[in-house]
Amino acid sequence: MRDGKITRIDLNHSAYGVSVRQSCTVDGRTFEVVYAHGESGSVNVELGEPVKAGDILMRSDATGSVFGSGDKSHLHTHVKELGVTYTDPNGVAWPFNITNPNPLFGIGALKWTT
Repeated sequence: MRDGKITRIDLNHSAYGVSVRQSCTVDGRTFEVVYAHGESGSVNVELGEPVKAGDILMRSDATGSVFGSGDKSHLHTHVKELGVTYTDPNGVAWPFNITNPNPLFGIGALKWTT
């Protein structure tokens, strides 16, 4: 994603299972990136540790609340900007301060389609 710092590690979050959270700053705005459903025992970082784009934080798995059939292993990520509520073009608020991740990937604004 982007360079930043590890701000939270959960080894058994009720929804996210094994999860790691990272803060990063882009254009003076601070974001929190959540990486969830990691493999038990695979967390490769420590709280407060600086990380760089490309570092391995943990291995993916299906811990926490995961639904579906077959192999459910995956890495769930989302981006939050604390204290900011975003809305889509229809005026619907995105939940839990989740925001458009594109600036963190360096790919510009989200394009909405109908």
